[in-house]
Amino acid sequence: MSSRHDKDFSKVISFLPWQFSDPNIRVIKVRSGGKEAAEQGWQTTQNYSVNSDEIKKWIKKGGNYGITSPLGFYVSVDADTVEIQDALDRDLPKTFRWSTGKPGHFQYGYFVEDGPLGCVPLKEGAYIKGKGGYAVGPGSIHPNGVVYGSVEVRNIPIAAVKKGALLEALSEFIAGRETGNRPNRDIWKGTGQILKVLNSFSIDVSRFVSAGSWLKGPHPIHGSETGTNFAVNPESDCWHCFRHNTGGGVISLIAVLNRLVECEKVGD
Repeated sequence: MSSRHDKDFSKVISFLPWQFSDPNIRVIKVRSGGKEAAEQGWQTTQNYSVNSDEIKKWIKKGGNYGITSPLGFYVSVDADTVEIQDALDRDLPKTFRWSTGKPGHFQYGYFVEDGPLGCVPLKEGAYIKGKGGYAVGPGSIHPNGVVYGSVEVRNIPIAAVKKGALLEALSEFIAGRETGNRPNRDIWKGTGQILKVLNSFSIDVSRFVSAGSWLKGPHPIHGSETGTNFAVNPESDCWHCFRHNTGGGVISLIAVLNRLVECEKVGD
């Protein structure tokens, strides 16, 4: 990629980095040549998979894009100083990173193994951006005309780290408390059909992790090595399996729980 000032975004980037294909990462529309989210509700409903036709059309028309994690199991770190970059590279596994529009500024991406993690302010206006935040992705155009990633895209996998290890590595730079990661207690009182279905199969969701409007726990059929590979949303009556990147509504969940269809074949 090279720095450029024209707005023909489709010539700057024709595909998104493969690192963003993980289901913990979602893509949002960002205004052309800017940093502002282009749609309301980007934290809930207006976010897309990396292969979404909607995002491809948006990029082709000249829009920027952002990377977010509604569940908070992925974070982008504003590494705006050499000191922050050195701390991350020294104390944590090497990970995917890309340059921003400002000289010497980079974004570092990490999966949080034992998340979720919200947004944590760092010194000089930087942030750890998890649930409730987003980072403008490589290939987008900064307001000053520089292309994100034009200086560097470290083309390696996104590293997985423990929440404590990440916060410890950045401890001397943290400037405030975490925000955006309060459990939504209302979901425990939800009347959604999906909770009734789980209850009818004697699945105890009270042990699940609360992440905004989602509940995350072990898959009831094939289990989980991490304990959090299955998520349900009582507000929208939908579910998702992170192992197989499948999901759906109440009917498909009933089919999986009754072993009428294998989880990995949902949607085939």
